[in-house]
Amino acid sequence: MLPTWWRLWPSETKAAVMSLVFSAEESGAGWCGDLVEQILEEYSVEITELQNLRVCCTVEREVGASLSAPEPPVDPATIATVPSITEGLSLYELQPAGLTGVALFEHMCRFRLLHNPETAAKTSAHVGEIDVTAVQKSIIQPTDRDLAINTLLRESGGEGGQRKLPQRRLNTLGEINNQCVVSNDPARLKKMRLMLQLAKSIDDAKAAEKAKKAQDKHTVRGSVHISSAERALSHGIECFLTTCYVAVLYFVMQKLTEVKARAPAAVAKYIAAGKDASKLTIRELLSIGYVHLHMQLSSKKKAAVVAEFKDAAALKQWDPTTVTANTPAPTAASPTAVEVEAQAAESPASVSTPMLTAGLLQLNW
Repeated sequence: MLPTWWRLWPSETKAAVMSLVFSAEESGAGWCGDLVEQILEEYSVEITELQNLRVCCTVEREVGASLSAPEPPVDPATIATVPSITEGLSLYELQPAGLTGVALFEHMCRFRLLHNPETAAKTSAHVGEIDVTAVQKSIIQPTDRDLAINTLLRESGGEGGQRKLPQRRLNTLGEINNQCVVSNDPARLKKMRLMLQLAKSIDDAKAAEKAKKAQDKHTVRGSVHISSAERALSHGIECFLTTCYVAVLYFVMQKLTEVKARAPAAVAKYIAAGKDASKLTIRELLSIGYVHLHMQLSSKKKAAVVAEFKDAAALKQWDPTTVTANTPAPTAASPTAVEVEAQAAESPASVSTPMLTAGLLQLNW
């Protein structure tokens, strides 16, 4: 079956394209680059469909317009009345119409032999109260002729024929698969040359389009080229931003280390003051909130910070006596600026994102 887009094209468009293609073939130019470019521009055909277009033109010329005509609408009621392809063929029917008695029995026995896909009939040694002997089994075995007919029936009208339907389609030369052809036929060799010529023209068109896109991307800024001074300035700005980034990251990590170191003493002072948050400084309250309550106190004034701290401690039911106030929790040593720079250069995203976000919130400490 030809592509849907070809079958939906108007007859005038098909005739114009075919006239253009056949004129190029007769002149000896074939599917050259000019023909490909003209078809792409005038008929809006995708470049990936050009080989299908060549096949459509070939089939249209050799077979006619029957394959390229649009599919007519089909009424479901009409489909239901269409008989099966094997209807009326006794070899496919277990009980054909008109057979009765002994004739029907003989037909059913023959039907079992012809439609048995195996070389040996499967029977039990005992069927009810009747014993089945080896001689009786040999009598009902299908012969080689029966097996040959079984293969023909299966491949023509059975499941074998349905499996082979997808193989009976057009190939890239406009021929039906699984059919005999003359390999060195001049007409077939001409089709092969045209197919290879079109493939080369398609590759050239794709390469030209890719080069044009690269050129457009390269000349976005016009015809002005970047000078060596501009490159040096760009590199200097990049180095300056990297240095600033490392410096800020190092400062943030130092600040977080100080906040964590201040928390144990703040907890001890909080317990000694009878759990009175107003006796602590803002920095001490912020340290406890960050280390033990795992939150950032956003207020700036002392009264607001104290109120926010009390609400958070009550909400999380925090008990300062469970914290070993006199023994600071072991923390990792603060890295040096050189270590920070090396770690940031190796993986900036994994190092900077969480620490830089949390550290900038603590700059008022």
